[in-house]
Amino acid sequence: MSTSTLDGLNALLSQLGADPIPKISGLAAHPLSRPIDIYRVYLADIVARLIGCEAPLVYESLQSPTSTANGDLVLPVPRLRLKDGKKPADQCSNLEAAFPESHPLFRKPKATGIHLPLYFSPLSLSRLVLPYIFQRQQAYGSNLDTGLRNDPTAPATTDRKKVIIEFSSPNIAKEFHAGHLRSTIIGAFVSNLYQSMDWDVVKINYLGDWGKQFGLLAVGWQRFGSEDELARQPLKHLLDVYARINAAFKPEQEASKRARDEGRDTAEIESQGLFAERNAFFRRMEDGDAEALALWSRFRDISIDRYVATYARLNIGFDEYSGESQVKTETIKRVEALLQENGVYTEHNGSWAIDFEKHGSKGLGLAVVRGRTGTTTYLLRDVAAVLDREAKYAFDKMIYVVSTEQDLYFRRVFRTLELIGRADLASRLQHVNFGKVVSLSSRLGTVQLLSDILDQSRDALHEVMRRNTVKYAQVADPDAVAEAVGISAVMVQDMSGKRINNYPFDISRMTSFEGDTGPYLQYCHARLNSILRKAGLTRDDLVDHLSQHPDGLDADVLSKQHCVDLLRLMAQYPDVTATALRNLEPSTVLTYLFRLTHQLSSCYDVLQVVGAEGGRDVMLARAALYEGARQVLENGMRLLGLSPVESKQPPFEALCKAHEKDSMDSIIYLDMWPFADPMMVVCSPVLAVQTCQEHDLPKPPILHAFFNPLVGFDNLFTMNGPEWKRSRALFNSGFSAGYILQQTPHVVDEAEVYVDVLREHARKGDMFSLDDVTCWYTMDIIGAVTLDSRLQSQRQHNPLATAMRRQIRWHVLDNEWNLFIRWNPARPFVQWYNNRQMDAYIASELDKRYAEWKEDESTASSRSIIHLALAGHMATQTTHPRPPRLDAAFKRWATVQIRLFLFAGHDSTSSTICYCFHLLQSHPAALAKLLAEHTAVFGADPSLTPSLLRSNPHLLNNLPYTTAVIKESLRLFPPASAMRGGREGVALTDARGNAYPTAGTNIWVLHSAVQRNAKYWPEPDAFLPERWLVGPEDPLYPPKGGWRPFEHGPRNCLGQTLAMLDVKVTLAMVVRELDVRSVYDEWDRVHGTRGKVKTVNGERAYQTQVGGAHPADGFPCRVRFRGEGEVKG
Repeated sequence: MSTSTLDGLNALLSQLGADPIPKISGLAAHPLSRPIDIYRVYLADIVARLIGCEAPLVYESLQSPTSTANGDLVLPVPRLRLKDGKKPADQCSNLEAAFPESHPLFRKPKATGIHLPLYFSPLSLSRLVLPYIFQRQQAYGSNLDTGLRNDPTAPATTDRKKVIIEFSSPNIAKEFHAGHLRSTIIGAFVSNLYQSMDWDVVKINYLGDWGKQFGLLAVGWQRFGSEDELARQPLKHLLDVYARINAAFKPEQEASKRARDEGRDTAEIESQGLFAERNAFFRRMEDGDAEALALWSRFRDISIDRYVATYARLNIGFDEYSGESQVKTETIKRVEALLQENGVYTEHNGSWAIDFEKHGSKGLGLAVVRGRTGTTTYLLRDVAAVLDREAKYAFDKMIYVVSTEQDLYFRRVFRTLELIGRADLASRLQHVNFGKVVSLSSRLGTVQLLSDILDQSRDALHEVMRRNTVKYAQVADPDAVAEAVGISAVMVQDMSGKRINNYPFDISRMTSFEGDTGPYLQYCHARLNSILRKAGLTRDDLVDHLSQHPDGLDADVLSKQHCVDLLRLMAQYPDVTATALRNLEPSTVLTYLFRLTHQLSSCYDVLQVVGAEGGRDVMLARAALYEGARQVLENGMRLLGLSPVESKQPPFEALCKAHEKDSMDSIIYLDMWPFADPMMVVCSPVLAVQTCQEHDLPKPPILHAFFNPLVGFDNLFTMNGPEWKRSRALFNSGFSAGYILQQTPHVVDEAEVYVDVLREHARKGDMFSLDDVTCWYTMDIIGAVTLDSRLQSQRQHNPLATAMRRQIRWHVLDNEWNLFIRWNPARPFVQWYNNRQMDAYIASELDKRYAEWKEDESTASSRSIIHLALAGHMATQTTHPRPPRLDAAFKRWATVQIRLFLFAGHDSTSSTICYCFHLLQSHPAALAKLLAEHTAVFGADPSLTPSLLRSNPHLLNNLPYTTAVIKESLRLFPPASAMRGGREGVALTDARGNAYPTAGTNIWVLHSAVQRNAKYWPEPDAFLPERWLVGPEDPLYPPKGGWRPFEHGPRNCLGQTLAMLDVKVTLAMVVRELDVRSVYDEWDRVHGTRGKVKTVNGERAYQTQVGGAHPADGFPCRVRFRGEGEVKG
């Protein structure tokens, strides 16, 4: 029975003998999200009836004890404020006596003084808690109601509340200190927590990228900077430059401080030396000096690139990399005007300041807002940033995760907003503070970067693992395990105590598997994860058993207190997350998880699964108990930002990952009997070159089953031999680089429609499938190139485009092996109808072109696919006059080829466009570089781009970084792979000289594996467009034969030049105007994704087969106009 509806929950409770959940007016309970709330509601109703008080007061008075030994809930009777003249202890005893002797959900309570401890019925726990967890899975612990906006006057227009969380916030080219580490860990937790409660969360990394310290760095670069060192170790070199110039600056700073302490004017000291050089450079930045801003932008990009890669190790992503530099100048001026209007601005020693003491704010002192040199201060920019964010995001709440050292500063920020008349806005801001990390630098030496902290923790953990040689040898990927567990060690140590407390950084303790540490938590999850595997059970087995045997645990809960206590703790988890949402303390969740693991440790010997007495039913019931506990532990770990280490790898994922090992320079053999011939899977560039270039092996018959229903028999893709050579030669001229460049105006025509469609979605603010919209767009492009006419399928129904798109949906499905889908009786009829529609449309176009040809053979100058096909046919016709109708056999052949070009020409290009947007969205530094390149080539006004491309298509050749982005997108997300057939006498030879005969096999050149093969590609999973811009001497330089999205050799993709042109034009016309962002979280929520949301290698936009490889679920997205505060070119 379902616990996700009140009806289902009441039906389950009725099996226990309980009445339906009482309906109590004015009670804000959540029985569908928090199982303990079921008990609270019943208790509120029982107690209210017994003593005549208000049920909501009873509900609010119930407390959760710190230990289950003191009850599951406790009622402090004095909180009920009973007016019967009796002492609270007597009132409590009377309530105990009046409580029902027998109730399906409760044991009879026993008063202890003024408290009434209440214990849940063991049978009710076993019947309620496990269904609750199994039916919610990763959603267990979430309360989606908390994210709903109930106030119709709230600032935003959607139904979900919006919270901005600003955290981490390192300074450009400065040391990533312990405060940034704590802010990163705690901020990620707060973000995860609000997301789990269905808030619309915007995560901002507000970089310290502006101010006089950058002027000092610029001066240091002029003195100590080295281009060679910057290329070798970019961020470390900038840190070294800053350290050296800071050391040189220190004597001047000390002289200024002495003068200030002695009451002397510091103006003369600060008007010369490094003070003057620093201030002058920063003044140039604020005045918009191009050279100064270029250097600033370069260093900012270097820092962001490094930060993005490091945050990825922590599974942290940001929606926006903003900074002090992004605050609008006009907003700063508006804040100053408001300060003047409200009489708050005060001139002080040549500066402008706020004297908070004069405005009733004791303890806030005086704060400078604009310095004597005219430069702005943090306070002024941060207040302006609040106003900018309000205008941009219309947030309900904004949280700053910053150390206690900034308590005074944030009190000043909030008070300043009140003084300028924005108390309403100040009330929506919260400073979540935290204490210090003690002895970080002394423990880790000269650590300067977050990546250094993580590396040393990982290495220390690796050493711990190596001490147990037997277990170490059993770990499939010790490096990956050491990385995940090492990061858990750092994060758990940080979150173990209250935020406000300082703690010592102790690398030896935190990497121990003993005690309450991150490694111990990972060990506990791995142990739970192994139980099903050792028992030979699956999760489906447990779900089936729970539905058929809801009483499966009854015997254990009635006889074994360990089982009861574990269920009691598991029931508490949603209450724990609700408490954490109120106090924003990660330790609340972490403390609970350690309590859970301690209880589990006491259960393993008492509640055995394998070899359980009582047979399979008992084994299944106990396995379900442990799987429920594992799910709770996983949910809590993910909420804290920890990635649970899995104990096994699915077979298909293992296949895709196999190329990462050195041995996978060889061949993977797959026995496909009885469905197909044996398969040889190629994962290395060396073997791919042999397959497709040196031996040029033929296309195998297995491809006919895929292509024939889509395009027809005897198509160019599946042909072999002389027939393929003749056909390929016929169409080659239609895809020459020069001719394709001439088609730019046609592509721009369709791109303008595409941009208009995206603008409409931006104005509506709706969620839509980017893949679907983009497929219609690329269909229109290839339609123009193939048929020399506009299909206009983006705006209206086109029979050809519609039939092709529908044929793809019916033909290729991820669940093709599902027999109900495979043998759907409607499928042949739908495919027949689609074929008929496509063939009729193309036949009509052929007839029109033939009629034109007969009238004027000069039309042969066109090189569209339809004209090239006609030209080739007419060259073989010598009869005059021309026949009245085209030859039927030729029409069938031409129709098949045109369908092939329409399918291949739109399908893979649309996917690539989607992934370019996706990768640029998640890599702000790359986006900034691309935007800068477009501005440099096309000018500052994006609206002029279409006319520039029409008049001068060669501008597309001036986009090296854009080309690199496209190539890197195609490397990470190739739209297809290559399939070839083996040949007698041909063998593939690996790097060790082993020969693999190919006769009787199909050979699958797996592009996703070849292009991420760690032996040949440094950082194979990282998005690094720079690898396409370096020379052969650089380690990043692509390996020979390693990049194959269009394949190599005689049978490479004929349309690759057109595909690259399409994507370049699209990016040039879209990205500077529109911001395309995936919204998978929202899509999963709306579509009720059950259980664990699927990802592949952590990627939610993983590739699925829909024709070619496309983003999962159609790439749900929202589009907005690129506004101020975004990274700009």
